[in-house]
Amino acid sequence: MTSAQVAASPTHTSTARVNRRKADWRGWKFMWPFAVVFVFVFIVPIVYAVYISFFQKKMIGGNVFVGVANYVRLFGDAQFWSSVGRVALFTVVQVPIMLFLAAAMALCLDSMKLHGTKFFRISTFLPYAVPAVVSTMIWGFVYGAKYGLVGSLNDVLGTHIDVLDPSVLLAAIGNINTWEFTGYN
Repeated sequence: MTSAQVAASPTHTSTARVNRRKADWRGWKFMWPFAVVFVFVFIVPIVYAVYISFFQKKMIGGNVFVGVANYVRLFGDAQFWSSVGRVALFTVVQVPIMLFLAAAMALCLDSMKLHGTKFFRISTFLPYAVPAVVSTMIWGFVYGAKYGLVGSLNDVLGTHIDVLDPSVLLAAIGNINTWEFTGYN
């Protein structure tokens, strides 16, 4: 009886080892299609963009290798640093506002005391479901100086606030971003 168990044990172990190897590769087989698409759609374009950033395109003569001269020029440009500052300001202001509003909406939806939760759920997530083209047209109408909501409020209040003025534009874009993506967060 002991010899039968000893003889069966290596067979069982080798079968388990083969099954474990097959199971290990099974996950990789499912991942390969995604990995191939990810590499060709995401990684290859990034590598190519970095590669061509070391060249300067000439009208006559094709591409000329310039090394890091493009990066030196980029980091020395005041307009680049101004845009980095605007993006940083937008992020520092916009992200906390959106997260706070999203958390408040989630708490309201989770509360049993709020009436009309179905309507509130739909109105919270609906802006995210609106296509970007439709959203752009809606906000173009709202921010319109002549016939839009802001223009009408300016007429009623006797003010002249141009929401598309460069000094206020970042806040207007933040308003659009908050409206569209707070329900998603």
